[in-house]
Amino acid sequence: MEEKADTQEYLSRVVKAGFMMQEGGYSKKEIDLTTDVLGGMAPDGSPTVQTRANYPRHLRVEQGTWAALIRTTRNAQEAWALFKNPPEPGMRPTFEVYWEMMVKLAAEPADPGHHNLPGDGREVFPFNDRNFSDFEKARINPPSIPKLIEEMFNAGVAIRGRTLAWLLRQAPNVETALEYTNHSSLDEALKSKLRWCLKEYQRPPSNPPTKLPSSTDLPRDILHATIDLVCRLQPNRTANTPDYLPNHKLYPIHHALRLAQTGWKSTHATGRAPWESIMLALGRPNIMVSNNVPRDNDIEVVNIAFKVLEKAEEHSALSLGMIDSFAQAVRKAVYSRLPILLEHASFTSTILPEDEEFMSLYQARSTEFVIPNGPHVLRKLDSTADVIGSWRQILTPVFKSRQERARPQTPCRVVRQASERLKAAWRVLSTKASARQPYVDPRVTASHINSYMRTLAAVGDLEEMALLLCWVVRDWAPTAGSDLSLADARRLSRAAIVFRAFAEPLLDESVVATLHEEVEIHSEKGDRSIGRLTMRLNSTYRVMSGATIGTCKKLSR
Repeated sequence: MEEKADTQEYLSRVVKAGFMMQEGGYSKKEIDLTTDVLGGMAPDGSPTVQTRANYPRHLRVEQGTWAALIRTTRNAQEAWALFKNPPEPGMRPTFEVYWEMMVKLAAEPADPGHHNLPGDGREVFPFNDRNFSDFEKARINPPSIPKLIEEMFNAGVAIRGRTLAWLLRQAPNVETALEYTNHSSLDEALKSKLRWCLKEYQRPPSNPPTKLPSSTDLPRDILHATIDLVCRLQPNRTANTPDYLPNHKLYPIHHALRLAQTGWKSTHATGRAPWESIMLALGRPNIMVSNNVPRDNDIEVVNIAFKVLEKAEEHSALSLGMIDSFAQAVRKAVYSRLPILLEHASFTSTILPEDEEFMSLYQARSTEFVIPNGPHVLRKLDSTADVIGSWRQILTPVFKSRQERARPQTPCRVVRQASERLKAAWRVLSTKASARQPYVDPRVTASHINSYMRTLAAVGDLEEMALLLCWVVRDWAPTAGSDLSLADARRLSRAAIVFRAFAEPLLDESVVATLHEEVEIHSEKGDRSIGRLTMRLNSTYRVMSGATIGTCKKLSR
């Protein structure tokens, strides 16, 4: 039947619409040929991969059809073959053709677990070269992005537009980023400033900071891409990391902070804030900011995060993503220190005063507290009438430097201070409207809740863990939990596991009973996300080990 079928039966509606346009007496323009290519038909009538794309209505680019042909390939090898064989002899590639080739080279491999087809996104699919000789494999192998950029520059085509920022983020090192800068269409003054921003990434931090050349003239996207690159150059501690790194290799994160301060001077600066990129770097599992042992290094990471968040708050740029990275940094500071302290407490009778102070985070406290009745669990309970406004108005500034910063900051004080500011930031960013009746911010996700719950468990804040679980059940789930995906349901379940493993054994029985009752009541109301949470709470003890509960009780002694 397929042999008897006409080839036009397999054409897409886009291509058929082009035929109807021609039948109506209209000739095809360049944008129509490009649309045909994306819709599944090349100019010579051969089939192409139908590709999802959002093109402007009035697209006027030279050799747009060639660029579209490269985009509709399944992998970089196919794209490189089309790049070397233009649709017409003698055609020279334009910037758009080079751009599509660069995107294909940088694309991520398709996830085998997904059911995406070629053309559904930018990902590439495997290229079958099992029957090729080594010579043939080398012939069809595409070049790297730096080599393609060099070829483009030699052909007289400069990097322009937002492509430079994209390339800076893709650059493997500063030397390659400098080459991209030299090959761009920026004027010489901006190139000089960008070169300075790149070359000085190993400049030592100074206190007070030295006056830096102004980088405010640089386009924001390019400066932000430079900050992303510099943050990526901050080293990680791995199994192959030497015991001591030269100090200049530990300075990139400080340079990123300097660039953010010079480029975003105004408190009303718009655009994507760079502080989130710096916080993402500080939240990396093994980031190194000093040559100290990991537990002291992680405390320094938290102190740097204080400075970054203070600057972000000055620019009204605090976000849940930044707080998520901050919570991860706090957990690292605890996890790198706690196992050693538990081991010392088990085998030695005396511990250092600093370690004893740190263990005080987990000393038994009064676990009899009252969970607020009704909705708005995180509301302000003060009865004074002079306190008005939202949590943002009441608690801001959350991360502003205070006088106690001059006191000796022991690890316990740093973690305790981080915990208090994290709780304040959570109320500021997770709620809206009046602090007496705060509503849930719709941007809060199950991933944020899971991260916050794990951090509260790390610092031993049982009361806030109970309030968070009650807030999720009463306030968050009825508004945001209806469209919960399977992945988010798993994250919410993990938060419930953390609560039951580390908080429930140490809380008063009346508080635990109240929480269980809350979960059951909301589950009976038909809330799907709470129903899943109920199942997880009821099955958690079957997967918990006795050692986990024993550790909790050991910490609370």
